[in-house]
Amino acid sequence: QTSDFTLRRNLYIDGDLYISGVASGSFSTNPGYGLGSVPTTAQVILGRWLQMVTGGDGRVKMIYAYEDTSAGTRSLYFTNCLNAVCSDRSSRVVVQGTDTITTGADASILLRRDGIPLVVLPYRDSTLFSLRVLSCTTSECSAFTSMSEIARLRAEYVTTAIGVDGNPIVAYHSNDALQVAHCATMDCTGSKTISIVDARFGENVGLFASIHIGSDGFPVIAYYDDTNANLVVGHCTTISCSSATSHI
Repeated sequence: QTSDFTLRRNLYIDGDLYISGVASGSFSTNPGYGLGSVPTTAQVILGRWLQMVTGGDGRVKMIYAYEDTSAGTRSLYFTNCLNAVCSDRSSRVVVQGTDTITTGADASILLRRDGIPLVVLPYRDSTLFSLRVLSCTTSECSAFTSMSEIARLRAEYVTTAIGVDGNPIVAYHSNDALQVAHCATMDCTGSKTISIVDARFGENVGLFASIHIGSDGFPVIAYYDDTNANLVVGHCTTISCSSATSHI
């Protein structure tokens, strides 16, 4: 027999989100653990913009979008796996809204040095776009703090890392440029330093960014130059990435 499901995105199959990334529509045994399913009458997209981290206990924590296209709502969900294979888990809504452009899209999750998950997400309140952050109150994310603003702009392709100073550093695409926010506190509620790392007149750069901390302690960011169809690697020369050199 063949499966009647189609893999549409990583770990997202026809309304079900699977740990293994595969699903069986007709098979007697399911090779994955479904994180959620929806009624056949609902018009729901579950599992897009999936981000995962592994906690100090070896268990996976993840965020992903849940969109009800019939109701015009989209939410950002958090799932905490309760065992190594995630067959048992707990889930909760992080942000819920009627904005199906920003809510739940391009969010990023990381672990603070104390093991507490931190979520950075694009957000739109009425007509205002912003990049916001919230912390879980426990390592299992049983509750969240109130959101605080990193920058008032429209951000996408958000990627995060913990700097050598123990504070989050966030790279994102905004206004056709690659920008970086460096937090002055572990929960990112204090001051932030915003730097434009790569901006070129009439060009669009900084898409699909990914950030990591190099062996020298400075951030390294890989991203896409959409105008010239190039992969670019930027090496920051400061902890906050206030300056950087780029290599194609």
